Amino acid sequence: MAKTTAVALLPAQFTIKVGALEVTKQISEATLKFDTSTTTVRTLTEETDLATGEKCTLTLAGYQDWTEGKDDSICWALWDHSLQTAAFEISGEDEDGNDVTASGTFQARRPTFGPTADDAARFSIDIPVTGIPDLEFTAAVAP
Repeated sequence: MAKTTAVALLPAQFTIKVGALEVTKQISEATLKFDTSTTTVRTLTEETDLATGEKCTLTLAGYQDWTEGKDDSICWALWDHSLQTAAFEISGEDEDGNDVTASGTFQARRPTFGPTADDAARFSIDIPVTGIPDLEFTAAVAP
């Protein structure tokens, strides 16, 4: 009987890089979401919806890290570089050492500032990605 394994491509432990800043703390979500636009093509015998374009959004969520200092804070980086283009990279490694990385560019946006009563100060922000990100898989090197 063949062995079956499940591979988590982006495990809960991941790193996000924005320009020169590398963050592994405070981030609880870094996901790429795609929205596909379609057009309907009609002929005498049928109607078909065809994809005509695709847009990507990077969702970042986590805890506001304003007190980490500007050199270590994803919130400060996004705040200070709002509306500027920045490179990003999301990478993760599974238990076998296989690595998957998504990389691209986005136009930075300012995150939420301030908590709600009796809650930790969290943020969630959708940032438009320029074009479609690259996705790369690197297999672990055997020892």
